[in-house]
Amino acid sequence: MLKKIIFSFQANFVVAVITLVISLITAKFLGSYGRGYLSIIAIYIALVQLINDILGVGVVFFLLKRYQVNEIVFISYVWFLFVTTIGTLILTHIGLIGIQFKYVFFLNVLSASIFALNLRILINKVKIKWYNMLVILQPLIVFILLYLKGFSDFSIKDFLIFQGVSYMIPSAFSILLLMNEFKEQFRVFVIKDLIKESFKLGIINQGANFSQIVNYRVSFFFIEKYEGLKAVGVFSVLFSFANVIWLFAVTVGTLLGNEVSKSDKLNGGSIAQFSNYIKITLIFTFILIIGIYLLPSQVYVDLLNKDFYQIKRLLLLLSPAIIIFSSAKVLGYFFSSQGKMKINFYASLAGLIPSIVLGYILIKEFKIYGAILTCSISFILSSFILGYFFWKESENSQNHLIK
Repeated sequence: MLKKIIFSFQANFVVAVITLVISLITAKFLGSYGRGYLSIIAIYIALVQLINDILGVGVVFFLLKRYQVNEIVFISYVWFLFVTTIGTLILTHIGLIGIQFKYVFFLNVLSASIFALNLRILINKVKIKWYNMLVILQPLIVFILLYLKGFSDFSIKDFLIFQGVSYMIPSAFSILLLMNEFKEQFRVFVIKDLIKESFKLGIINQGANFSQIVNYRVSFFFIEKYEGLKAVGVFSVLFSFANVIWLFAVTVGTLLGNEVSKSDKLNGGSIAQFSNYIKITLIFTFILIIGIYLLPSQVYVDLLNKDFYQIKRLLLLLSPAIIIFSSAKVLGYFFSSQGKMKINFYASLAGLIPSIVLGYILIKEFKIYGAILTCSISFILSSFILGYFFWKESENSQNHLIK
């Protein structure tokens, strides 16, 4: 397992570096205002994709125990098309998405949903090498297209087009890789049960994911209201760095969750394995934070521009919560792989409440520093809830062994 994690982390690290470079390019050449506007559109993409994933990536590990790939993919793709169409029409009609972004918005949501689902299936089928190649290909395509367009000449719409294309190409490759799975006999008689089970699990799981997304993204809207889109741009770049730091935790959680999902019964060995890797994740995250501390502040200004002079200070203020929340990133996969989406939902909901209540009060009073404090409280509280339920699972497992 360690070899798989290291191998996948290497690929994910390459992805993180490319993604971070792309974030730096958008921040530098679109400015903090343009970066902020792009971040708001990204939130709407994430929210529609969240509804897509009710019958998508959020429940596929658990469903693959009982259903075939072609059956899951069929209902998922139909659902993606329906939700993306309705979501795009609603958001453009009420003016949250500019009419000029309508088609690229649709392209991004649909292609990103298909990409995420197909890659999750590749992991389950232990096609790790292909998974890693396609994961790297996605941001690499964005970077190449930005380079061909010219780093100083692209617009927000150009970037969204490039991003949509970057999801479509590896998605097409992944379909070819899963072609044998698609050729299996399609069992029409299971579709009704599959849809019912998918909705039952998916709504709970996506309720948890919705809370997670809102946990810190709601701060974007409070910051926009009280400080403007430039501050939103700074805050979004801050979380670009945080997502790179969480990369190891996501890699660990994905692969361990996949292993647990293949077993019908949870055992003490699985819990012990998760416990050990959570410790490793916390140590690794701490080391990365130290690296951030050692980099001079001027490096961040040179990479971005003077609008982002606060990035290092903000990262260090958020760092305790980043370290603690890395454990939550792993534990979320632990519970979802067992179909226990309710636990993730409880944890996310516990973090959502302070995000909304404290966010309004603290961001209004302390601006971006209030957003840092709000997110920190939210992350720590969610991590505590997940840790508590994991401890209960461990206790129950030990008691079962004693009996």
